[in-house]
Amino acid sequence: MSAVLYNVLRMVFLGLLWFFVVSIAILIRRDITGTVINDRRESVHSAKKQKKPSRSVPRSSPNPAPSMPTRLVVVDGPLAGTTFPLGASDILVDRSPDCTLVLNDTHASGHHARFFFQDGMWCIEDLGSTNGTFVNNQKIHMATSLRVGLPITVGYTKMELR
Repeated sequence: MSAVLYNVLRMVFLGLLWFFVVSIAILIRRDITGTVINDRRESVHSAKKQKKPSRSVPRSSPNPAPSMPTRLVVVDGPLAGTTFPLGASDILVDRSPDCTLVLNDTHASGHHARFFFQDGMWCIEDLGSTNGTFVNNQKIHMATSLRVGLPITVGYTKMELR
C-alpha cells in the first residue's frame, strides 16, 4: 500500500471518529438540557402575519364571557410562567414527552391529568395518577369543573385557569 493511500485512509478514519464523537456530545447535551418547550403561539402569529387574505372581509368574533377562562397558567413549579391558550383540543399534563404540558417532576405520573372542555366549561380529570390531582387543595376522583383562579396542583406544579 502506498504512503499516500495510507494517509488518505487514516484521515478518513479520523474524520469519521470525530463525527461520532461530536454526535455523541450533541446527544448528551440534549439529555442534560431536557425537553425544549416551544411557544406555539409565536409560530401561529407569524403564520397569520405571512398569510394575508386577498380581500378584506369583516369578521365579527364574539368575545369570550368575562368569567370564561382563555388560558392555563403555571403559577408555581419548574415551569412557572408558562402559559397555554385554551382552545378546542384537550391539554394533557404529565411526564410523557408526547403530551401538551411536559412536567419534569418526580411526583407527576406518566399520564397524570387532562384538561378538557365540556358543556360550556373547562374540566379536569385525573388519569389514574399515583399521587393524585388536587383542585383547591382537595384530591379529585372524577372529572371536576373548574373556575377562573382555582388552584390546581399536579405533583409539585401549581397552575390555574385565567
